[in-house]
Amino acid sequence: MAYFAFVSEPRVVPGAAISERAQAGLERWQEAAQATADPKLAESVEAAAADPDARRLLDAVFGNSPFLTQCAVNDPAFFCELLQHGPD
Repeated sequence: MAYFAFVSEPRVVPGAAISERAQAGLERWQEAAQATADPKLAESVEAAAADPDARRLLDAVFGNSPFLTQCAVNDPAFFCELLQHGPD
């Protein structure tokens, strides 16, 4: 599964300001995806977490923005869709 089709240079994504917050946000997002009982969503979330480029963005979001973290946790399918297809 291809992530970051919309990011021309993933290395410019900032790192996590607080790495513990990034890890906690990732875990909350994974748990929210598993709670939906949609195996394809859970698989996509795990694939994103394992992809180095996607993980860099996930760390930036979860480690820098409590608001965006909560948005991702509240709607894991939409956030996964953003990762796969971009914001357009």
